[in-house]
Amino acid sequence: QKVSQGSYDFFSMTTSTEERVVEELNRAQLSEKDQKLSSLRRVQELILNREPDLLLKFVEEVLSYQHDRSADVRKFVAGFIEEIGKRSSELIFKLVPALSYMLQDESPVVVKRIVQSSTSVYRIALKLLSLQGGTSAVLTDLWKGLCDIKKRILDLVNSSNDGIRTMVVKFMEMIILVFSIKSELSDLPKNAELDVSLDTISPDHEVLPVSDLRAECGMTLQSLLSFTASPTISSINLMTCIGCLSNTARQRPAFMSTVLQAFKSRYETFPSNFSKSHINSVCKSMKMQLHFLSRHSSSGEFSGLLSEMCSDLASILPEMKMGSVKRPRPDGAPPGKRSREDVDDDEDERGIILPCRTVNEVAGRLNPEVTAELVFKSMLNLPDECPQSFLHTFGPVPDAGTTNQIQYVAQLLLSQLVDAGLALYPEKAKSQTVKASAASGSEMMDAVSAHQEEEEEEERSEERF
Repeated sequence: QKVSQGSYDFFSMTTSTEERVVEELNRAQLSEKDQKLSSLRRVQELILNREPDLLLKFVEEVLSYQHDRSADVRKFVAGFIEEIGKRSSELIFKLVPALSYMLQDESPVVVKRIVQSSTSVYRIALKLLSLQGGTSAVLTDLWKGLCDIKKRILDLVNSSNDGIRTMVVKFMEMIILVFSIKSELSDLPKNAELDVSLDTISPDHEVLPVSDLRAECGMTLQSLLSFTASPTISSINLMTCIGCLSNTARQRPAFMSTVLQAFKSRYETFPSNFSKSHINSVCKSMKMQLHFLSRHSSSGEFSGLLSEMCSDLASILPEMKMGSVKRPRPDGAPPGKRSREDVDDDEDERGIILPCRTVNEVAGRLNPEVTAELVFKSMLNLPDECPQSFLHTFGPVPDAGTTNQIQYVAQLLLSQLVDAGLALYPEKAKSQTVKASAASGSEMMDAVSAHQEEEEEEERSEERF
């Protein structure tokens, strides 16, 4: 059945846009997947960005595609629901039932996108409810719908799909934040509209049971900690848990101690199915989050523990690099070249041999990301009080950022690498080869790549499904 244009107000500027929306919806009904998606995307552009007044009239037409045979079309509807929630709070009452229904989808790709959309819509709907006084059947039904969504999503933590579990962990983080109380030291989200917490809800709210929500926060946090400590967790999910727990500690400093203890317990006993490359990636991710936590205003009382944990991780990473065993060279292999097996072995075991370095080689690696990582690392070793000698001798760097100053810093770093046995000056390189037994310099430079590895591995996991 084609979409009816209805009656138009010919003095309204929306008439031409409305005709285009009707045309695209009718074309979508008669098209196959690719053309259907193109038409629906044009409808989204028209009713969300060009003429938002048309959204209320056509939203149900687009939502009806949640029953489409194509998983890509249903995935589009999931994203469309999220965009509507951000633009129009009055339509939240229509979106929650659609989300709850679509969580039963058989396609992992669709379910993952629905969980992602639910994380955003749930927060918006909760804020809408918290601002409503009194009670009504509509508000009660909305809260019941949100409870149903939460239950369905939390049950998906046992899904066999890594991508779904990743989105569930992020949903759990959101639940912990909105069902807890922020403090003066809490980091606030960049988008003020997302700032929802238990202290913004009236204690005697007639729909939202505040005491029950506080208990839900504790249970969800415990579930997240249990999942983080699971012996069967994947490296992708573990790095997601580390990031979410770090965000939780920064936004809710009351959980800082709990999060740090969870990190410490996790790196002391990694899952038995983790390869050395997995452990290496997780350690780098955890170190990065510890650096972020060390900069938080509430981390002062945990400075000793943070330093200890960073030292522990610094010792684990070189062990991963020392674990490679060189295989004997196959008979007939040309001297000076490694076989393919040797190359694969080096890559799998993360073995690294540090060559001699020149000042230019070190300076070439001092990009902003590596430099920031080195600064964060050194901050953990700063004394509680500034030495008087430093106060007397310190002055502004007149040529900061220039080539000369970068070369000077590179020379200082090279001297420290040589002293630590991690590099040789060129004149000594001819007579000696040094293998990195504690490659802390390279480790710090590599730490900033942890999130890239996580994203790449997650994309490969999604492709497998």
